[in-house]
Amino acid sequence: MIGRKISHFTILKKLGSGGMGDVFLARDESLRRKVAIKFLPRIGVGPKAAERFQREAHALAALNHPNIVSLYALEEVDGTRFLVMEWVRGKPLTDLIGSSTGLPLDTFYPLAVQIAGALAETHERGFVHRDLKPANVMVTPRGKAKILDFGLVKYREEIEDKLTESGRIVGSMPYMSPEQLTGEEVGPPSDVFNLGLLFFEVLSGLRPFRGRRWGMAQAILEDVPLVLTDLRDDISSELDGLVQACLAKEPADRPTAAKLLPKLERLAQAHPYQRFGRIGQQLCSWICGFRNRKVEVRAVEPSSTSSFRPSHA
Repeated sequence: MIGRKISHFTILKKLGSGGMGDVFLARDESLRRKVAIKFLPRIGVGPKAAERFQREAHALAALNHPNIVSLYALEEVDGTRFLVMEWVRGKPLTDLIGSSTGLPLDTFYPLAVQIAGALAETHERGFVHRDLKPANVMVTPRGKAKILDFGLVKYREEIEDKLTESGRIVGSMPYMSPEQLTGEEVGPPSDVFNLGLLFFEVLSGLRPFRGRRWGMAQAILEDVPLVLTDLRDDISSELDGLVQACLAKEPADRPTAAKLLPKLERLAQAHPYQRFGRIGQQLCSWICGFRNRKVEVRAVEPSSTSSFRPSHA
C-alpha cells in the first residue's frame, strides 16, 4: 500500500488500524497537502461494516467544530471506498499521560474545555460517539485537542443500533459506561461517563476503577470511583465533584456535556494560569510540579489497570 497512488492521493505511511478501518498518511497531489485516508478493513467486511463506514462519513460531514477532525471527502476508486480527512499533527492524549501522576492543571483545563465543547457539539447535532478515550484524542504541538475516530458513532434517536448484533458490547475496554457493559440503550450520557474516565486519567495518571479485563468491567458496574482530591493536593473539591458526577452509575444522574462545559470554563478562568498572566503561569507550574512530586511518593503502588488492547465492535 505504501507508495501506491489512488486517484490523486499518494500513500505515504500507515498511521494506525483497528476494527473500524486502516488509516494512512497520504499526499493530495492536487492540492499539495497531506491528508489522512481511512479505508475499510480488508478482511471481514460485510454490508454492516460498509454502512457503518457511511455513517461515520455522515457524522463527520455534519459536525463543524475546531476540536473535531474535519472530513474532506468520501471517495470510491475501483470499488474501494475511503474517507479523506484532515491530518492532525501531534500526539494522542495517551502519550501525554504516559505513566505520570497527571497533567498540570494549566495543561488540563484548556484541553478539558476543548474536548467537552466538541462532545457538546456532537450531542447537539444528534450523534453519540461511543468510543471516547485518550487514544482517540489528538493534541497538536500548540495544545489544540481534536477528537478522532467516529467509527462507532450512532444517531442519538436510534433506540436500537441496527448495525450492531443483539447482545454485542460496543466500545473499548476499559473506557466503557455501565450501560455499554450491560448492553442497554447508549445515549449522550454514556459519552459523558467516558469523558469522566478520560478526565480522571488525565488528572491522575490512574483509572478511577481497578481491575483487569472483566474485573475492570465489574468495578465500573459496582465500585465507587477513586477520589481525585486524595491523589493530588492542587485539585479543588469542585473539579473533583464534576468528574465524580460524570462517573455516576445512573445515566440520568450525569450532567450533559452542554451543562458541564460552562462549569469547566469557569474553573479554568479562576485558575492562576489565567488570572495572573506570565508570573501566575510560572508560579502555577512550579507549585504543580512540586505537589505532583509529593503525590508521586504517595502513589507508588502500581495501578492494576487492564493491559487488554481495546477492541471494536
